[in-house]
Amino acid sequence: MENLEYYNNKLIASLKLLSLPYSEQEEYFEDFVDKPFEVIDTFDNAILHLPKLVEIGKFSNQSIASLLRLQNLINFTSSSPKFKDLDYEQFKIADEWNKVREMARDTLRLIGEPIEKPDTNYI
Repeated sequence: MENLEYYNNKLIASLKLLSLPYSEQEEYFEDFVDKPFEVIDTFDNAILHLPKLVEIGKFSNQSIASLLRLQNLINFTSSSPKFKDLDYEQFKIADEWNKVREMARDTLRLIGEPIEKPDTNYI
């Protein structure tokens, strides 16, 4: 049997990571990695388990909608030609990426999770 609580914790931790300012996000990864990619990928990998969590009733319809909107915003922003060669500075200050951070915070509030640093065991 799959550990659905692990998947839930992973999703919550990825939201918390996504909600942080870039100066705090980058602290979670080694210098040799592409940090903007890793932040986004952490959420992308966690959201893959959303259907399993929905099946067990882990999230309200509003929470599910917010998670899907956030995923859509990330995909839309990532695919923008403006961010073809996404660098640290763009990821740090671009309005589009700050909107993603804001939406992640809003989603955490909707889910009922505190806005705080993520548990590193799930990053």
